[in-house]
Amino acid sequence: VIMCSLFMSRKRKLQGEIKGNREDSERQLAAAQDKMAQMEAEHASTTRDLQEKLEATVHDYEAKVSRMRSDAETRIALLEQQLSTVREEKYHLEDAAVKAKAEIQDLHLQLQRRLADMERLEGLVAAPRTMIKEIQNKAQLQKETLEKEIGDYVRFIVATHRASPEPPVRPRTTPAPRHHTAVRPSSPTLDSPKAPRPMQIPASARAPGGGATSL
Repeated sequence: VIMCSLFMSRKRKLQGEIKGNREDSERQLAAAQDKMAQMEAEHASTTRDLQEKLEATVHDYEAKVSRMRSDAETRIALLEQQLSTVREEKYHLEDAAVKAKAEIQDLHLQLQRRLADMERLEGLVAAPRTMIKEIQNKAQLQKETLEKEIGDYVRFIVATHRASPEPPVRPRTTPAPRHHTAVRPSSPTLDSPKAPRPMQIPASARAPGGGATSL
């Protein structure tokens, strides 16, 4: 009876311990399940937040990439337009440079021709000037010679008139005064000097009887 009582007491004790352990296990399992559920909820919330954040980041990145692509395409189009304009301007400038070079060469040739014409005209002008100078010198020499001959003849007449009451007789050996005429130049635009007209004897040198001798 004692043994049976001890066995039953021990059995109850073991059952109580087992029950307590089971209850502890159940409590621990429930706590673990609650914690797992909480962790799953937190994980789901974190995952949802991260997913939303990732989606927002991807959306922002895609929008930024789209804007950058649009800006790049706009800049590329603008640069291509500017490049086309620059190429067209370069073509026009090269064409204008070729034309300007041709005009400069033409003007240079015209300048050379004009300089040659000016030199030729200066030569043509210098020749008549030299000829005119020679004609003027020759005419001046002839004028001085003629004036000297006329002066000598007038003095001869005056001296003869004073020495003799008779009309002066021209010496036979004295040649008659000649009319000197300058040589006409070859240029049609230049006039040769006119021949001197016969000089009239002054009244004081006239012979008696009112006669006059012309030179």
